[in-house]
Amino acid sequence: MTKEQREDQYNKMYVPAYDRLMQADVTVRLVGTAVGKDVLAQSVPQREKVKDMIAAAFTAAELDTVKFAKEFDDALLEYEQAINAVIDKVDAEVL
Repeated sequence: MTKEQREDQYNKMYVPAYDRLMQADVTVRLVGTAVGKDVLAQSVPQREKVKDMIAAAFTAAELDTVKFAKEFDDALLEYEQAINAVIDKVDAEVL
């Protein structure tokens, strides 16, 4: 895959998905409980790390795919754990 193809895929697939994620984030901030907002805020560093890694991978001239895959898997697992904490906390608060 060429750099241009990666950039095109990034713009067509990742950017819209990230926009939807940000819409969900804003919704929680507007209508969520204080505890839910606090828990969500704890997931932001992991989310931003994943976002930055994806942006770098899609726009890099060259990419060490083996190294990227390992680092991305680790970052994604951390983000998944943070999001699961948000879901668990919100689930516990829902009446």
